[in-house]
Amino acid sequence: MPAFPIDETPSPPASGRRAGPERREQILAEAARKFAETGFSGTPIRSIAATCGITEAALYKYFQSKEELFEAALETQIRDYDIEGFLRGLPEEQPLLDTFRAIASQVLEVGLEDPTIHRLLLAASVSGPTQTSGLYVSWRLPFVRHLEKLIRRGIARGEIVEVDPLLTARAFVGLVMDCVLSCDLWSKLGYAGYTPDQLVNNNVPTFVRGLLRSPGPVEEREEP
Repeated sequence: MPAFPIDETPSPPASGRRAGPERREQILAEAARKFAETGFSGTPIRSIAATCGITEAALYKYFQSKEELFEAALETQIRDYDIEGFLRGLPEEQPLLDTFRAIASQVLEVGLEDPTIHRLLLAASVSGPTQTSGLYVSWRLPFVRHLEKLIRRGIARGEIVEVDPLLTARAFVGLVMDCVLSCDLWSKLGYAGYTPDQLVNNNVPTFVRGLLRSPGPVEEREEP
């Protein structure tokens, strides 16, 4: 069963010969699309090969197993997003709310622009930990680790209530990524779409208030 309904029209089978690197990129693109649509278990290698206009044996010249192809397809979805660079660029001493806003905005903007990443994560999680690990480590874990470090520091300074830093960081990142998946589903059901700003302004201040020992007023931003 598809993870989420997708309206994309399948690409027609390719014709003619392609150079090795070009063919590999085509296989990865089609694999990412099909894995996101029907999950790891529900996507046979022969289906990906047929969409690319090649035989199953020819596909195995590029990837030795379905697992290897899945991991490589995941990597192609995130290679253009310099997550570590983005996190390094966040100011060290800015208010906690601003950091949470920035991270939520980044995840939402990427996810709503290209929800394949989050569809793949959902599809992988249904298939088992082996398929989930690559995308989790590459996409989710950097955000979790960054927030965990900030929460630990806030607790040590007496600014944040006593919570489990890792569990709290994972909960926040999961909340934001769930918003991406939910918006994708809502749009298929005919509900009005939400912008990243709307989601951030509605959800992030509430989460941060629960962390601060003396929250006081949390600045609310007006909708654009």
